[in-house]
Amino acid sequence: MTKNLPASKQIYPRLRELDPALARMMFARALTKIRQMVGEYKIPSAIEWIENFLLDSDEKLIVFGYHVKVVEKLQEKFKNISVMVNGSVRGKERERCH
Repeated sequence: MTKNLPASKQIYPRLRELDPALARMMFARALTKIRQMVGEYKIPSAIEWIENFLLDSDEKLIVFGYHVKVVEKLQEKFKNISVMVNGSVRGKERERCH
């Protein structure tokens, strides 16, 4: 079945046969990288949406993110009017973010 496929497409099925745990780990890493790339791709649209929300509303906005690079880019754009809380923000500093 895989004989007509290019060598690069034959590797994963063969690896899955030889070492299923390693194949799952490689697949998970690839999927994580794809998710991160998608998150980074969405940054301009997220910025536009946030800007529109802030222009049209007096409400506060909480933005959650998964990938550090994405959250950092958003915080960089809105640094004068925002705070960023993540796992590296501790104790008293976290309390000041209210």
